[in-house]
Amino acid sequence: MPELKSRMETRVKDTSAEIYKGREGINSIFRMILRDKKPYHFVGGVEESSRLFRLENTIFVKRAEKAKIKGKILARKEENFFVGGHEEFRYLPENVVIPTTTWTWADKTGIFVWKEPYYCILITSDEIAKSNIASFDYLFEMAKRPLSQDIKSRTLK
Repeated sequence: MPELKSRMETRVKDTSAEIYKGREGINSIFRMILRDKKPYHFVGGVEESSRLFRLENTIFVKRAEKAKIKGKILARKEENFFVGGHEEFRYLPENVVIPTTTWTWADKTGIFVWKEPYYCILITSDEIAKSNIASFDYLFEMAKRPLSQDIKSRTLK
């Protein structure tokens, strides 16, 4: 009986979805990740994010590093992007093209559209986040490790 009571009292967290729009919306996502202080996983659109939001990304990377928030990134070698000292990255094969950015942390997954006015669809769900992180980790293990010179040239100083 106590176990049954415990199960009844356990509240399942609902899945929610929100849309963030424009530069301020995207900046809200950066701030949310910093506030949550959980490791993050970033795949697809790395070059777009680095180019279109260069200042915001630079600030984010430095603040995440200071807060000791670990990040993992999957990108293609030919993409132009930068990372922080707390971020680990690997290269996807050239034929793997991921047209949208998926950024997952804690119980959240952001799907970004890098066309003005810029959008992020934010899904809050433990189940979806865990599934995305498991898929990311699988790809990350199979992806090519960068050479030390690649790491050095892409790391912000």
